[in-house]
Amino acid sequence: KLWLSTVGKSKKKSPFMWSKVEAGRARVEVAEAMRAAGVDDSRTLYIEYSFPEDADPLDPLTWWENLPALGYTITQEGIAAQLDSLGLVEFLRAFGNMWGDDRGKEWKIPADDW
Repeated sequence: KLWLSTVGKSKKKSPFMWSKVEAGRARVEVAEAMRAAGVDDSRTLYIEYSFPEDADPLDPLTWWENLPALGYTITQEGIAAQLDSLGLVEFLRAFGNMWGDDRGKEWKIPADDW
């Protein structure tokens, strides 16, 4: 099965997609443990693109490092226009794949500096 999506507004409001994330992460952990034990027969591919928590989401370098469509289906100028149009909170969800629940955590960049 193939699931493609950006994250929801919160884990509580998007339990279906959050369950897919948790299942994918769990499969990776099991596959890594099996590989460490000498068994490498996993048929699962789990890919999760998101901005690292310590990355500057306003820096185009962050976009180039974490948005696989950039340069193929969207330009850097297009990403910047989306940021301007959506605002930071929605941009972080839609492009940074950052769940709203996680944004309550203390950020490396103080909120007042945003």
